[in-house]
Amino acid sequence: MENTFGLIVQRERNKQGLSLAKLSSLLNNEIDPSYINRLEKEQKNPSFKVVCLLTSALNLDVREVFRSFGFDHLIPNYDEEAMFSMEEFIRLHKLKNPLDNRIINNEEQETLIKIIHTVFELSYVEVDLGQLSPLLKEIQKLREIHLRETTECIEVPFMNTKFTVNIKAVLSQNSSFDRENIIVAIEDLITNKGTRLLDIKNGSITVDLNGESWLAQIQGERVNFITRKKEIIDL
Repeated sequence: MENTFGLIVQRERNKQGLSLAKLSSLLNNEIDPSYINRLEKEQKNPSFKVVCLLTSALNLDVREVFRSFGFDHLIPNYDEEAMFSMEEFIRLHKLKNPLDNRIINNEEQETLIKIIHTVFELSYVEVDLGQLSPLLKEIQKLREIHLRETTECIEVPFMNTKFTVNIKAVLSQNSSFDRENIIVAIEDLITNKGTRLLDIKNGSITVDLNGESWLAQIQGERVNFITRKKEIIDL
């Protein structure tokens, strides 16, 4: 059975770990949680505005959305003749980790490229277990990156994008913050100041984090907290 728009919204909302209320808040409460709930249960026919807002907030696949309404033919077909080198494909596309649906970062991309190269090289020759050492080292490196990302970084959705926030400095410099408090404080920051952070693109800024002044470095959709400061300077 082909997915309806409501089922697509429910699937992606659950994947991203968003409650109905949280999704509503990401939309500045323009869509009531109860409405989203009824939409997911196919009890509502959404307006064009509602479809656009939810597609943007959940970063839905536009083709799938059009297909759910029977209009996928309105989107130009993907160029099936397009060719990419392996490196181009991995570096130019946003690839999801199949285990946690997280977009892999640049370091993971480069490690993945090395792993694939090594696999192809080994497939062309006869190998013994000793020759698998380079491949195993790269796989271990990928694991270390993943563990570092999951313990020191959190991901916070904002409209049609997602911020990756490094909280290592906050964890180490402020014992009064436990991990859960940090996550709540950063979610509030992104909700209120996400547009401003996206405008900066690359640079440093001082932000108010739960009543404390912190220096943060912005690199696109990545936010890296550097150090706590004495005075608060709001965005």
